[in-house]
Amino acid sequence: IGALDTRLAGTIAGGIYLGMSCLNNPDIAHPCQTVPALSLSLDLPNVAMLFETWDLGALIAPRPLLAMWGDRDEFYATSPWKSCAQDALARTRDIYRAVGAGQNFKDSLRRGMPHEFDNEAAFSFFAGVPNTLR
Repeated sequence: IGALDTRLAGTIAGGIYLGMSCLNNPDIAHPCQTVPALSLSLDLPNVAMLFETWDLGALIAPRPLLAMWGDRDEFYATSPWKSCAQDALARTRDIYRAVGAGQNFKDSLRRGMPHEFDNEAAFSFFAGVPNTLR
C-alpha cells in the first residue's frame, strides 16, 4: 500500500523482503508465493520480471521504509534466500541514496525471531516518522 498511497508517511515490509525473481522461482519458492503474471514469460516465471521489489521501494522513496525480518526466518537464514534478501536490500538502499534519502531506508534483522512481525520495532520505527497526511 505504501508504494501506491503517498498519504502514508512511512512503510514497513515485515517478514520478507526478497527480489521478485526469487519469490517467483518455482525451483525454490512454494507455489503459493509465485505469481507467473509478474513475468513476461509464463514458462519461466522468474525471468523477465515486469517489476522488482526495489521498484516498489522506489515508489515509496523518499518516505521512510523499514524492511524487517528475523534471523531464524527460513526466508533469510538459508541459501538462496539470504542472497535474494541481501540483493533486494542493496538495490533499495542504492535507490534511496540516489534520491538523497539514504537515511530513510532501514533494515532490521531481529535476533532469534522466526517468520514473524516485531511490534516493538514497528512502534519504534513509526515513532520517528512524521505524522502527516497529505
